[in-house]
Amino acid sequence: MVEKKLSTAGEGYMLLIKSCVRQLKSIFNVLVRYNPVSYFAAACMVRWKGEVRPDFAYYQQHPVIQISGINHNDTMEKPLLREMVFRSRKPLFGTVGYSSGTTNSPIKVYRSLLNVLLEEFFTVRYWREAGFKFFDSTIVLRGENLSIFTNKLYFFLPFENKCLFSSFDLSPDNASLLVDLFEKHQFKFVQAYPSSVYQLALIFQSIGYSPSSVRGVFTSSESWSDFDVEFVESQIGSVFDHYGQAERVALLQSCRFKNYHVAEDYSYVEFLPSENGLHEIVGTNVNNSAMPLWRYRTHDFVTSEPRVGCPCGKSSRFVTNILGRSDDVVVLSDGSRIGRLDVAFKGLDNLFAAQIVQSKLNEIDVYCVPVSDSFHEVAHLKNEVARSLDSYFRGRIGITIHVVEDIKREPSGKFRSVKNLL
Repeated sequence: MVEKKLSTAGEGYMLLIKSCVRQLKSIFNVLVRYNPVSYFAAACMVRWKGEVRPDFAYYQQHPVIQISGINHNDTMEKPLLREMVFRSRKPLFGTVGYSSGTTNSPIKVYRSLLNVLLEEFFTVRYWREAGFKFFDSTIVLRGENLSIFTNKLYFFLPFENKCLFSSFDLSPDNASLLVDLFEKHQFKFVQAYPSSVYQLALIFQSIGYSPSSVRGVFTSSESWSDFDVEFVESQIGSVFDHYGQAERVALLQSCRFKNYHVAEDYSYVEFLPSENGLHEIVGTNVNNSAMPLWRYRTHDFVTSEPRVGCPCGKSSRFVTNILGRSDDVVVLSDGSRIGRLDVAFKGLDNLFAAQIVQSKLNEIDVYCVPVSDSFHEVAHLKNEVARSLDSYFRGRIGITIHVVEDIKREPSGKFRSVKNLL
């Protein structure tokens, strides 16, 4: 369905008003993100500061850090961030962001105006390194709810030359519409959640279509696997992945060799040794006076210590892989944490989507959406999924397969391939 019918004239007027508000927001984004004056000023500031070396004395001035009694060797956790929010006020010209909470209770994060401007600078700088130019045609596949300002499945922002298409509507039923949009507008870049652009690649593969105009795919907000990156690149275009957080304490961006480089002029980043050879990303922000965070634990992990000397030529430290949030893994009774399970679903022809949910320590539920719902093919799919997963778990956990028509996304529009509810 390309359009939904409006029940009343009043609903149509409300859509028009909200549509205009969204276009005004787009104009503001252009002024902030692509303003040559602010970009040049940010570039000069970043170059002047150079590699970040924070001074603990500055962070000690915040009342919460004073009360907590932490010293320069200590780290900060989310509970202390909540206390900071409680004792702080939104800056006059700043903004409010939201950090993901472990109990689905997002935490407010205050950002100063300088922090907002510099964040845009680092984003645009990365895009330019990938070949992006202002006004290049782009399609955005993220979790924005388009129904509040349009009765169509897509929405154009002419001032940015962008087309918004909600990740909620990426389904085989809309394949022809997606192809029409790509052919008509010849999108040069895609901005998306990894799960969204992977879903798009699946849809295009199922109909034998591959867009020829796409130069790059910009992703963020979710973890990737090497298998998924390779699949998307073979079907759509080169992937450039941006890792960050709402707290803005660390920034890592992938190069053409798929290594994640630390933005050394963005914040001070450490990699603390953890279990099973992993290293946790810990960061100290330096450009957010509204909420200064000292050695903040992200609970995100890398699989090896950082190195230097990447073939791409950048001199910054890099890591080869970033694991997702700590709850997006399956936990076994012996304490083992199993992640990157999407590989278990590779090569299953009748599988359109799958999600693993763990609510008990010794068992998981696997929800599968089949391409064909014929009895024989569904039964075969269930057997193949069980066999493939068991080859990874080797009898260490109970597996129950459920065949469903659809898998709901998170309220943000993201798709979680593994949900740990323990």
